[in-house]
Amino acid sequence: MFATYFEWQVEAGREDAFKQLWSEGTEALRLEGSWGSALFQSEQRRFHAFARWPDKATRDAAFARNIRPDIFDPFRQCIEQSIHWIEMDLVEDQWVAIPK
Repeated sequence: MFATYFEWQVEAGREDAFKQLWSEGTEALRLEGSWGSALFQSEQRRFHAFARWPDKATRDAAFARNIRPDIFDPFRQCIEQSIHWIEMDLVEDQWVAIPK
């Protein structure tokens, strides 16, 4: 598995739009081979996401296709600052499925 960690500072007043666009974008990327993502919020309009992919090639191919600019262009406009973008290869997986 390949994962990407993101941290963003979102513009004041755009938090709800950011969350909605992130959700729509994540769903669009699932159709491109993503294994989903989780979004977290910390202090001062900071959002963190952890996205999972089968491998880097699948992620890179999905991003290269520039899918859904109607979602991703306004998503990027909500971001005041991209703080982190960290790419990681899985070493060991001890996550468990979240009970529903």
